[in-house]
Parts: sequence; structure tokens; C-alpha cells
Amino acid sequence: MPANQQNKVRLLYKNVQLLLLAVFIMALVPVGKLHAQDASELYLMGAAALRQGNYDQAEGYLTSALTGAVDRTSCYMKRGEAFYRMRQYERALSDFLAAGELQPGVGDLWLARTYACLGSFEQSLSFLRKHLASPLHETESLIRKDDAFDRLQYTDGWYDLWEQEWYSQDEKLLSEVAYYSGRGNTADAFALVDRGIAEKPGNASLLNARGKLNVKAGNYAAAIADFSAAIQADRNNGEYLAARGFAYCKAGRYKDAISDFNRVLAADPGYFDAYTGRAEAYAASGSYDLAARDLQTYLKYFPGDLPSLFLSGEYSFRQGKYIQALDFFNLILKADPDNAAYYKARGKTYLMTRTYGYAIRDLTMSLDLDPDDGETYRYLGQARLASGDAESACSDFEKARRLGDSQAVKYILENCR
Repeated sequence: MPANQQNKVRLLYKNVQLLLLAVFIMALVPVGKLHAQDASELYLMGAAALRQGNYDQAEGYLTSALTGAVDRTSCYMKRGEAFYRMRQYERALSDFLAAGELQPGVGDLWLARTYACLGSFEQSLSFLRKHLASPLHETESLIRKDDAFDRLQYTDGWYDLWEQEWYSQDEKLLSEVAYYSGRGNTADAFALVDRGIAEKPGNASLLNARGKLNVKAGNYAAAIADFSAAIQADRNNGEYLAARGFAYCKAGRYKDAISDFNRVLAADPGYFDAYTGRAEAYAASGSYDLAARDLQTYLKYFPGDLPSLFLSGEYSFRQGKYIQALDFFNLILKADPDNAAYYKARGKTYLMTRTYGYAIRDLTMSLDLDPDDGETYRYLGQARLASGDAESACSDFEKARRLGDSQAVKYILENCR
């Protein structure tokens, strides 16, 4: 390898090491030192840590967030959940009660869970009744299957609780739809939800449920129509907007998708999946810089998310930022060294940087893991051709053609006949 290329590779390796070291150091920094950050940012960091199961870290971020101007109800609720997941039930109880004082009823289900875990069954049942009496209650299936209530289910109070009818006919219908959909029986699921919508055409929950079924069936135009009708009935529901945004992406309507994700994130910057959804829409529109920016935001909260790191590398590649792409591909291959797609991505990037030996090594490794990828054979042929091995290159191009890679024909005609 030429000396300048060796220097680039050494510099790249050093940069990856520094990046990994930075991530490691950030994980060790006591969260209490982060008071200078905006409270809203600390809240988002806490919410992301909670979602990833990093409960100690979540508690630290959320405690710091509470010292500033932040949605205290949400902050108490999420910190309470972090305490609950760590089985620090007394501290969880304190946070859920604090949240309930700020917004009555918001913590009732979590209070029921926490009291049940503490063995205070009467108090657990009391808060569970309050939750079930709320129009925003969780489904019966979720509550009955909740591990927190395992011991409670052997009490007389549990049986008395379910003697009362808590759920409307619409809610029961939605539960049936979810049941059939979960078992792959979409025909019965559609029949049920269509019947419900025929009776109540403007019911947002039913329209949303049918929209999800249409997405699952690949009927994206119908899904968009359903989500749009649900939004018309419930304009402030971010879930419906996000669902329509993803459906727009599936339908190739990327400008509309971006508009929906913009609205979702304006209302709730903590709706993390909207960043990846908008990134997909930006990338499909050719705006790779904006897509990369959204993924960078997402990775700030979920730094170990390999699919997002992979896409960041792909977007860098498409922009011609090959050294930056290699940074990402090197990082994800350290975390998952048995992934054919990752070796292929790094191999084709090495091909573009004219480091053909590295390209051949990675593309060969990719084919060892996935021997039926015609495109990878074509990339391997290109690398071998550029390195002077025309005979092996032609063999690779022929394999690529047999596996359905249409571009391989051009290389065969130009170099092998």
C-alpha cells in the first residue's frame, strides 16, 4: 500500500479509537456535573437512557433536569419509572405521587404497580380502580398480564375489580382487532374494524387501527387516508401524525412525510423515532446532509444504535465523504463483526478510496457470510480489476450476473470478452 494511504488508514484508526474513548469517558462523567446543560436537553437524555434500560443514568439526568425549567410532571413520571425498574419502590412512590399532585391521575397505574410490589394490596387496588375509571386507561390485556400484579391476582379484591365493566364496546373491539392482527389474521381484523367504523365513521382510535392494518398489508394510500381522518378527529395526537409520516415514506411521498415529522418534533422533541423517520425521508429526497443531521441528533441520545450508525455511514458514502463513512463502518464492525452488510459497506467504501487490498478483504468476508449477493460480487470484481487481477475479476462479474446484478453485464462486455 502507498505510504500516503497507510498514513490515512493509521489516522482513521486513531480517530476511531478517540471516538470510542470519548463515548467511554462520557459514560463515566457524573451526571451531576451537567447542570450547565439546558434542562430540556437533560430531560431528553434521561428519557433516552430510560428507553435503553440505563436506569441509573436516567435517574441522574432526570434529577439534574428537575433543577431547571422543565415539564416537571413528565420528569417525575420518568424518574419514578427509573426508580421502579431499579426496584427502589419507596423512591418511585414519591415521584409518582409528586406527578399526581401536578396532574391528577397521571401516575395512578404506576402507583398501583408500585404499591403491589410493596405488598400494599389495598392501596394498589384503590389506584388501579382510579386508573380504570379514567378515559385514558390502558388495555385490559396489558393490565392483566403485568408482572407487578402477579400476587395481587390471588386476592378477592382482584376478582371484585374485574366484576365491574371498565371498557367500552369500541375498546373491546380494538382489543379484538389487536388480537387477530397479532396472530396474522388480518382478514378478521379488517372485518371487525370496518364494522366499527361503519357504525362510528369519525372514531379516531378505530381509524388509526385500520391505518395500521393497511400499513401492515402494504396498502399505503388507504393507510394515509385513515390516518388523515384520525388526525382530523384528534388534531393534537402525535402518534397519528407520526404514523402518517411513516406511511407517506412507504408511499414515496417524502415531502409530506417531512412535514408530518416536523409537526411531531415541534410538539414533542422527545419523539425520538421521528428523527429517524425524517432522516429516511430526507435521504430519499436526496438531502443527505439533512438526513445525516437528524441521525446525528438521534445518535446523541442512542449512541450505540447500529442501524442508525450504519445509515450515517451510507449517507456519508452517498455524499462522497468516504473517510467519514469509514469512521462509521469501522465503529459498527467493532460492535458486530459478523454482519455481511457492514463488510460490504466498508468494502465498497475502500473501493472508492482506491485501497483495493482492503476492499477485496472486506468484500470477500461479506461473501463468506452472504454468498448470494450479486452486487457484492460485482464490487469485488471492480476491486480486483483495478488491482490488476482481470481473470479473477471476470469470474466475479460472471457470478454477479448469475445472481441477478444487472450492472455486471456492462463490466463483462467491457473487460471480459
